[in-house]
Amino acid sequence: MDNRQKVTTLFMKTNFLENQPGEIKVIYIYRYMSLLLTSLFYLIGTPSVPIIFKIGVIFLLYLSAKIMMGFYIKLHKNVFIMKVLVLLESSGIILLLFPSGGISSPFIWYALNPVLVAANYLNTIFCWLTLTLYLVSATAISINFINHYNQSIIEMTKENAHLVLVFVLITLAVQLLSNLCKKLHEQSHHLVIQKRELLKANDALQQLNGSLEESMEHIMDLYQAVEIFTNQNNRQNLFQVFADYTEKLTKTNLAFFCGLPYSKYREIITVSNDKSINNEKLQIKKAIQEYGDSFKHTAYPMEFIINAQRYSLIKVKSSTNRYGLIGIQLEDETQLNGLRLRQLYFLANLCTVILERLELEEIEEQLMLVEEQNRIANEIHDNVSQRLFSITYAIHALNGKWQSISNDRLKVQLEHIRQSANEAMQDLRASIYRLSSRKRGEKSLHKTINTYLNSLANLNGITVDFEIKGEEELIPNPVKKAFFRLIREATGNAVRHGRCKEIQVEIHVEKGKIVLMVRDDGKGFNFSALQQTQHSGLGIGNMKNLVEAFGGEFQLYSQLGNGTKIHITIPTNRGSIEEEGGLAI
Repeated sequence: MDNRQKVTTLFMKTNFLENQPGEIKVIYIYRYMSLLLTSLFYLIGTPSVPIIFKIGVIFLLYLSAKIMMGFYIKLHKNVFIMKVLVLLESSGIILLLFPSGGISSPFIWYALNPVLVAANYLNTIFCWLTLTLYLVSATAISINFINHYNQSIIEMTKENAHLVLVFVLITLAVQLLSNLCKKLHEQSHHLVIQKRELLKANDALQQLNGSLEESMEHIMDLYQAVEIFTNQNNRQNLFQVFADYTEKLTKTNLAFFCGLPYSKYREIITVSNDKSINNEKLQIKKAIQEYGDSFKHTAYPMEFIINAQRYSLIKVKSSTNRYGLIGIQLEDETQLNGLRLRQLYFLANLCTVILERLELEEIEEQLMLVEEQNRIANEIHDNVSQRLFSITYAIHALNGKWQSISNDRLKVQLEHIRQSANEAMQDLRASIYRLSSRKRGEKSLHKTINTYLNSLANLNGITVDFEIKGEEELIPNPVKKAFFRLIREATGNAVRHGRCKEIQVEIHVEKGKIVLMVRDDGKGFNFSALQQTQHSGLGIGNMKNLVEAFGGEFQLYSQLGNGTKIHITIPTNRGSIEEEGGLAI
């Protein structure tokens, strides 16, 4: 055994009581303290026997104490064996009284050790019987074998009455303390169990809280992503977002969105993070087409197998429309239970709400267009059309009789026709002015963005400066919508993440391009390090994707403590601007 093992063994021997119950510690300490003191008194006191004999008695007593203490520690939970051990030890101590002086022996106090053990681990009756047996045996030994003065049993009992009283009081005190310790131990044990349960519950709550925070973060990112992509005409990007975030929220290896065979999105098939090759996409789509009719009559998740891989999917539907299916790849039989199933239902409902909103917006735009067309038709019919009809009729009448009328009369008729033509042109110009926000001098983009920024400033106690330089009406409508979403995302990040106090927003309409700049004085972040980790954030990624959809350039500058600046440039051409911007007269 090397030195390290020796040190470890010694340390374990001196510290083994730390893992033992409190009553074992008390018994252990009292046993060896009482053995030490009684042995000292035995060595220097009576009876007069050779010192070697006394040392031998003490050694045997120490050896028996060591053995009995080991048995007590190992077997204290077995009541029957403990009774046997207590009786054996009591018998041994009684025998020890023969050579050590009977009831006057110093080891009389060592006899409290089995009584102490009985008080802690055995019932009250057995404890008192053990004490009575010991006192009676000690008195009998003293009277019959060590009675130097020929005292009677009554005289000896009177002489040692104080000793009996002390033993009785000590035993009573030990029992009371033992009962108290047992109750405290039970309460301590219950408290330990409750602490463990509370720690487990706390861990479970922390895990649940972490899952909820992660889910809420994904949901907020999903909502922001959807807000960005709804501005685009290409719905494929929108469905790609559905698939990607279904995978993130449900924590599966693969998720997809597929249009139903009888829906308007029947050609759509997107897979999360584009993990699937075209052949697998076609297999998924083919399997869904085979199950197509069954999806009309079920609202529960369904499963199908492709190349030995199980998939579970749920329908994206409203009360009137069936849009498609959201599906996930299953890894085991229980994967779809519990939280993941609720997440899948939630995502399906969220997709339904978003698609319904998009369709309602399309219907609203169509209705507004039809209403505007009807208003324009009525206005032209009631004013311009009537005047043009009058002009046409006057010219036709004049053409039939111009040779028979005088030149003066002809000039008067032509003047009337000219005046009517001027009035028709004025009516037409007025209608055009009413249709064109540019002609009315209105700036809808400035008004919309300014209203949003003022609300943001008031709600968050910050200062926001906004300015448009150049002709707002030259900005195409799709770019206007995109700018509003970009400004909302950038300013929201500045307030939520940057903790800024001031934001500057500028739009510059220049020849061939439109520039958007958003600056804040927030805490900033290390954008270079964030890019290297490939976790630049969903909001930033969505803004970049939206800008690139218009062929633009997205630049972001940020440093810790120096705020953030976003610079966006979108190119334009005259043809598209005139087409989107309005009508020039």
